[in-house]
Amino acid sequence: MSKKIFLVILAAAFVAAPLSAKKVTKEYQRPSLHFVLINTDEPTSDQVADLVPQIQVAWDQYEFPTLYNQLPLGLKSMNGGTPKGGTMELITRFGTYDKLKDMKAEDIKEINELKSGKAYINDLKERCSAVEDELAHQILTHWFNIQPDGTYTLDTIAKYACYGATQVAALDAAATTDAGAQVTLLSDLMEPTIANSYVAFSKVALYANEPIAAFTRDLAIVLGEISQKIAEQAGTPGAGLIGPAAKSAALIAYEATKEGYSAYNTTLLYKLAWNDSISAEFNQLLKPADPANPWTGKIDMAAFKAKHFGLEFLSSDQCHNVVTRTIGNKDEDHAGLTRLTIKKNLNKQIVNLQNKNEEFKPMVPILKVEAKYLLADMGTKEEVRPNETFNVIAPEADERGVIKYKVVGQVKVKKDAIWDNEIDMAEAADNAAVNQEVLELQGTQLTGAGVKAAKEGMFVKRVKGKAKK
Repeated sequence: MSKKIFLVILAAAFVAAPLSAKKVTKEYQRPSLHFVLINTDEPTSDQVADLVPQIQVAWDQYEFPTLYNQLPLGLKSMNGGTPKGGTMELITRFGTYDKLKDMKAEDIKEINELKSGKAYINDLKERCSAVEDELAHQILTHWFNIQPDGTYTLDTIAKYACYGATQVAALDAAATTDAGAQVTLLSDLMEPTIANSYVAFSKVALYANEPIAAFTRDLAIVLGEISQKIAEQAGTPGAGLIGPAAKSAALIAYEATKEGYSAYNTTLLYKLAWNDSISAEFNQLLKPADPANPWTGKIDMAAFKAKHFGLEFLSSDQCHNVVTRTIGNKDEDHAGLTRLTIKKNLNKQIVNLQNKNEEFKPMVPILKVEAKYLLADMGTKEEVRPNETFNVIAPEADERGVIKYKVVGQVKVKKDAIWDNEIDMAEAADNAAVNQEVLELQGTQLTGAGVKAAKEGMFVKRVKGKAKK
């Protein structure tokens, strides 16, 4: 149903309108992505309060992943209130040993649930749902270049949907023989571009490690004591050793983890909710374009604003890393280390979300093919690891110009040939200690049987799985 409606609307806009007259991007088809920073009112640690402003600085300085198209949406940050199940809430509620030793079974169950992060994620999802309609409208406004007065043009969506000469030639050929065929083909090209629109919501928090380490220590000690009592009641041999052993291990772990502070990143990935039914509802809002100006049209703005469009939750990822080992050392660049850790966490989470969602995983252009290796446009920023496996992908156009992607081989990342694309090249060029080969390496080398089938203009795509050490 959606395609029929779409074709009727497009027919008025594209009769005898050659696409070659329009600007077409030379870039390959990629998923489109937008980031939203979630600011919350949840408490942090007093020891790192002065570093909290670095979260926004790191966010502003973050380099957008080049393997995605950047969606220029208006909503860039939001307030998430005080999410339930945060780290500091857990510590504040259950506190130290004196509180923990009086725990009941239901308390232990609740602590385990809070530590899993599920409650925190679910709470953040509820807060994201409050803005999903706004963001979905912004995505559609971008793709159809909708103006406040309701006028729209198809230049933007055509630019990204018809990204290669093959599609342009096919559309022009169709227009000269059958306008309906041109409209059908353009519809086929546009729909995946709209559907592959993503939004990543990220929450970043800074915590001193000592309060967390102390809570973990006291909880382990109490659980050890509880296990000892249960074992003694059951008459288990050696039951009296369980508590002391747990306490000894907890104290050792505390000493090893109490120093420094950490950056905690939580990222939730959403995709524009888009299917035949939703597409049909949207297309019904479009009014036929003026034949004298075939690339423009009109949308019923009142109906568009009143109509609900949403985002579909795909998955989430949580990670944290120690920023530095010494709090209070004025000689250390705490601000710089904090920003660097947040950036690395975000890069890592993008890769983790790719592995969890095949549709979100981008293709990487092959830059060069040599006899024994190929060079791909990726590196440390994309969390590339030695021996990771990638498929070699060949684009193939059908008789209508619609491109499909075929796996033609596999390659693996060559050890010691991973491009450091996080390095500041201008700064590195002035640093005599940086190896000249590092500066010259502008891609990651991959080897294997798949190199024989590879050509420039093809792509590689990560195969899910952990890299071998």
